[in-house]
Amino acid sequence: MQLSLVETTLWLDILKLRMIDLCALSEEEVLRFFVGQRLLKNKMNCDKCGKTMRIKKRAKMIDRIWWSCKQNRKQCTNKSIRSGSFFANSHLKFSQLLLLLYVWAKNYSNMQAAYETGITIETAVSPHTKKERPKFGARRQNSFLSAIIKQKIREILKPAGAKDH
Repeated sequence: MQLSLVETTLWLDILKLRMIDLCALSEEEVLRFFVGQRLLKNKMNCDKCGKTMRIKKRAKMIDRIWWSCKQNRKQCTNKSIRSGSFFANSHLKFSQLLLLLYVWAKNYSNMQAAYETGITIETAVSPHTKKERPKFGARRQNSFLSAIIKQKIREILKPAGAKDH
């Protein structure tokens, strides 16, 4: 019975990373990195019964794993491992999302980001579904998402115990 998404997290020295280093990471390593940076939850509680959910594997899903809760041998609830995270509405693999975060943090243009990550420019501008996109133009949307990503990167880069100014 697996209750944690990962057993150990992965630490990467982000300041010294190059794109080639990121491309060499497996999906599992990227997952461990995201959990270590608190971009994904390592444990999940059921919304219905409050019990700790278990990890289930399913080859048909993009992440191949999901949260599951059974109560009295009956299915209580299922959740994506992305549930409640910045990645919740994205259809990209975690390795693609890591590359996208990297190019955004390096201030690549949308065109460069799309080219370097191999995704469409629309996805590079907004990893969210059209239904849940903010209701404003691409330029403003770009700055909105860029601010979110840059803030998250700053949190990741901030040394432990450092105070905000």
